[in-house]
Amino acid sequence: MKTSILILETSFACPVQEGNLRHKTTLNLIKKSGLSSTFPRIQHPKLNNLSLLPAENFELRPTTDEISRIYPRFRILVIGKNGVGKSSLINHIFGVQNALASHNTLGVHSIDDELHLTAEREIVLHDSNGFEPGKEDNLKIVRDFIDRRREMPYLMKDQLHAIWLCFEIPFADGRLLETDTETFLTWKREGKLGNIPIVVVFTKYDKLLDRMERTLDESVFESLSEDAIEELVKKNAQYKLHDVCIAPLEKISGPDIPHVTVSTNGNHEETLAHLIQITEERVRKHVGLEASVTLMNAQRVDPRFKIMASIEVGKRRYRKALTSSISFKNRTMRDCLNMLHTDIVAVWNFHDPHRHLCSPEFRTLIVNIVEWSDSRTVLQRFMSYLVDLILILQMLDLVSVCQDVTRRAIKLVVASYLASSVSGEVHTRIQEYDRGLTFLERADRDTLDKIAEVITIYSFDAKQMSALRSGIHTAYFSLDEPWEV
Repeated sequence: MKTSILILETSFACPVQEGNLRHKTTLNLIKKSGLSSTFPRIQHPKLNNLSLLPAENFELRPTTDEISRIYPRFRILVIGKNGVGKSSLINHIFGVQNALASHNTLGVHSIDDELHLTAEREIVLHDSNGFEPGKEDNLKIVRDFIDRRREMPYLMKDQLHAIWLCFEIPFADGRLLETDTETFLTWKREGKLGNIPIVVVFTKYDKLLDRMERTLDESVFESLSEDAIEELVKKNAQYKLHDVCIAPLEKISGPDIPHVTVSTNGNHEETLAHLIQITEERVRKHVGLEASVTLMNAQRVDPRFKIMASIEVGKRRYRKALTSSISFKNRTMRDCLNMLHTDIVAVWNFHDPHRHLCSPEFRTLIVNIVEWSDSRTVLQRFMSYLVDLILILQMLDLVSVCQDVTRRAIKLVVASYLASSVSGEVHTRIQEYDRGLTFLERADRDTLDKIAEVITIYSFDAKQMSALRSGIHTAYFSLDEPWEV
């Protein structure tokens, strides 16, 4: 019986202009019939009798295990009135679907209730109803909660790591900040809330844009292009935002409390990525690197943050290993690669209950790609393994959001990567880099920075990921099959 399938073909064009790296991504979904005749068959991986050990047999401890030990929880308090968009914000950023509904919906539970947003339970959310008129007790509840958490002995597990203070952008020119909100911001400005990072979040930016577009004169639509109209609307929205939100906020809070404008509707994923970026920077500065890595691991908005986390994790231990002269097939080198593999997979935080991404089969698939690339030196092979793995995980993230990773999805992504021009370009860049190094440079230069540079050329941002996902029918990728078909 014939089976209708979707094959993902991804092509990249990456021109370099005046030092700026750009890329244009084209996604084609081609309907085919007959799996055996159209799908590039991937045989059970073998490589010169080299069998990779499963992660459980490693003698070396992955860096992500150490980070999880230091910061087993990232604890965040979200403050905002009912209807401000907190549930939608959390769902979009952490890639969950109606997860908060199982906790009696945001806004009707105690601030002390812990809402675990991921299967690994590393993200813990606390919710406050905000500072509404007639509910003066809410300010005291929030202050008492923050004080209790600050006094708890374990920073990594029990104390707060960030606060999101959410406001809906006003429809009219009404008052943005209630008296209790002003008191709360004043406490923060005066240092009474400690070093807990607070980010003010203005929600429903898409509605502000709609209102600004409706205020345009009809002649504008006749005289300007669509792109020009879009830029004019954004410019007018920024003026309005400053008058009704930013100016009143900074009058009370001062310049040290950052603010972000977000929307979970329409094509505004870059606003959510900006929220993660600002939060991560503040957490890194005021709490610690490990806590910021935990946040980047858990977010599902922008793969670039996961790439950053992958590199950050690698820098903690593997800088010397990348330039070692140990044979690629030596067990020590294999264990280093296996640790790196485990760390990077953990950073991407896939829904992978069957651990396909840590299986010997998938690990050896990546080794096979390196071998097929004709990478000759130890450094080339090491770099190729890391870059190939991260770019494949980025493509897998396109087709596996909010669903379990399957072997079918993995095999399809690997086949698409091999069939694209990207794999060849990546390995050419790595080989040219390696050939240009002297012996001393090979020992001293920061290879991880070069890896980050190569990956950046082919990485997607949040807006591009959203556009690509909109054309993918993920149901096909949810079906599983054996490694060998």
